[in-house]
Amino acid sequence: MAEEKQIVMPQKKVRCLFVLPSLAGGGAEKVTLTLLKNLDSQKFSPTLLLFKSEGEFLSDVPNNIPLITALPIDDKGILSFFKIIHAVRKAAKANDVVVGALELQGILCAVIGATLAGRPSIAWVHKHLGTYLGRRTWVSRALYWLVCALVFSFPKRIVTVSADAAKSLCSLFFWRRKAITFHYNPIDFAAIEIEAKQLTSAYLEQSPPRCVLAVGRLTAQKGFDILIQAMSTVVKVIPNAHLSILGEGEQRVLLERMIQDLKLSKNVSLSGFTCPYKAMAETDLFVMSSRYEGLPTVMLEAMYCGAPILSSDCPSGPREILDDGRYGVLVPSESPLALSDAIIALLHDRHRLDELSQLSLSRVKHFAINDICHAWQQELLTIQQDELCT
Repeated sequence: MAEEKQIVMPQKKVRCLFVLPSLAGGGAEKVTLTLLKNLDSQKFSPTLLLFKSEGEFLSDVPNNIPLITALPIDDKGILSFFKIIHAVRKAAKANDVVVGALELQGILCAVIGATLAGRPSIAWVHKHLGTYLGRRTWVSRALYWLVCALVFSFPKRIVTVSADAAKSLCSLFFWRRKAITFHYNPIDFAAIEIEAKQLTSAYLEQSPPRCVLAVGRLTAQKGFDILIQAMSTVVKVIPNAHLSILGEGEQRVLLERMIQDLKLSKNVSLSGFTCPYKAMAETDLFVMSSRYEGLPTVMLEAMYCGAPILSSDCPSGPREILDDGRYGVLVPSESPLALSDAIIALLHDRHRLDELSQLSLSRVKHFAINDICHAWQQELLTIQQDELCT
């Protein structure tokens, strides 16, 4: 793992280019914006480049951060990839460091564009790649690994979001072990408080007393099918239990059909993409049912809002955040039965829920944004100074 070293502050601002496909409503996009907003403006000059100017978080880009768009919204031609590389290369020439902020497209285009421009790059990996590759067919797994192995040969640093995810990367790409490190996702707690105060209490008004909340993209990774299946057991014991899932994604139709087939229309709601903080503060229980993660941002946000946490023990992040279950409840991954048993037990135990709420507030202090931003600033400064010395 890379060792942190103290560095001398340069006189000029470090110009850093962050590359993302879009600003869709996911954790990686959100934490990238959080980092950009919280870099020291006296020492850093960040720019954001998107493949396309779209996504739920687009309106959250601050006016003082330049935004570059590589493609028009309707561009779907076969030359799109080369247009993106051209845009990244051109923007990279005006910057000191390039950060590919999402695997694999964002990192791929950032690394190629930076290399062509003669600029150093950082690959910011949000997935637990070992688990992700293990779920693909052997042909797909081999191809994905080969592309990663090639792309990861060029960045000065490969940054992931948890110790377990970093360990997986070191195993998969052992020749780059010295370049691999991890920094937890930056969470802007002050912004959460401001947004939460501006929201109404519609979630609480619409939901019955036994509220269960889940937040994330409607994708297979998030395991909402597992959670909905678990709820079919929960409602047999607690008829007024209600699950609200906040998020959008390609599995909406599949999940809607599942809710209908299990006759859960009165107990499960797919509430769309909306700011979750008020719901997190008001819910009885926050549940994460993911099959795999990197470091789940929504879990940290829910903990800051005081929500009791129940999570699948998936790789990686939940066990690390919850400190082996000291600060929340962990159940085996991909087990509807274990999930339903835990939900029932917790909804029947108000004292335990209150205890978990306090534990959430205690634990989340360890993920303060100042320390994490400082670590990122050290990375950017180190790479910029290394380049000046060569």
